[in-house]
Amino acid sequence: MQLRQQGTAEVKCGHLVLQPERRQVLFQGRALPFTPKEFEIMWVMAQEPGKVFRREELTELVWGEELPEGSNVIDVHVSNIRTKLRDLGGYGVMRTVRGYGYALKG
Repeated sequence: MQLRQQGTAEVKCGHLVLQPERRQVLFQGRALPFTPKEFEIMWVMAQEPGKVFRREELTELVWGEELPEGSNVIDVHVSNIRTKLRDLGGYGVMRTVRGYGYALKG
């Protein structure tokens, strides 16, 4: 998984702060209740803000394996992340490239 390869330094991405040692994401100083997989998705994306990550790429980096064809697990996790961000006013933090993948705005 990407987290182990990148070390444990805090990462800032716009109003987001990811704290890997605590496995916590802060948005404008407020902690978000992310699941472990949601945190890992955010961690991977925060390493390269603005880069569009394909669903398959996120799956490989977070799960380390391919998921069954037609799986929408990434879409479900991203939807949950967006809901949690939106609840704190984080509209537009993540963007979708339809039919391709997702990116964090830097």
